[in-house]
Amino acid sequence: MERLIEIQHEGEKIVVTTTGSALVRGLYVALATSFKGSLQIHYDAQADCLNMQWTKWRDCCRLLRQHGQTTQPHNG
Repeated sequence: MERLIEIQHEGEKIVVTTTGSALVRGLYVALATSFKGSLQIHYDAQADCLNMQWTKWRDCCRLLRQHGQTTQPHNG
């Protein structure tokens, strides 16, 4: 059974430590489906450690415009 070990606030970050990767994946799915964002994953085989960094999109429309794409108005 996987569990949360610790939740720390570090400036604008929240660091969540768990006992396993399945719980991390579940947290990511919950965040991504609720708030959108991007994910970076790094696995350190020597330390047997999985690091996932999820970042909320603060202004997805601005990011799309920077990449030369047009956007349609949306309610979210």
